Amino acid sequence: EGWHVTIVEHWCLLAEITEVSLSCVRPRLELCDRHGFKFRLHCHIRDRFATFKLEDMVVGNTLAIMCPQRHSFMDGTVGIRQEHPDTMFIFNVSLQKLLTDAQRQSSNLSAQMCAECRQSKIKFRCKAWKL
Repeated sequence: EGWHVTIVEHWCLLAEITEVSLSCVRPRLELCDRHGFKFRLHCHIRDRFATFKLEDMVVGNTLAIMCPQRHSFMDGTVGIRQEHPDTMFIFNVSLQKLLTDAQRQSSNLSAQMCAECRQSKIKFRCKAWKL
């Protein structure tokens, strides 16, 4: 109590949605990170944003939260209270698929290879992506 955290670097928390509760005044999500750690996210938002849509709050989708902060709730649970929907994005894929695809893209970039046609970017112009 009485301490303040100053964020010196931006970071992103990725977690898969395991439960959705829209029955309360505010949306509440149960999330699970890649290590199996489960936690809650309470959304204290007033406006709809293109990056955070209620219709995308589906079990199995992945939520990305920029610079989230831990919060102790009145019911005794600990999680994240999010008041800024513009710092969240829901991917319509599982966390495992998102991480696998990111790893594949990363390895393609390091190999200077097109992710679509798998040919060298240095030697040609990709027809699929018009590169």
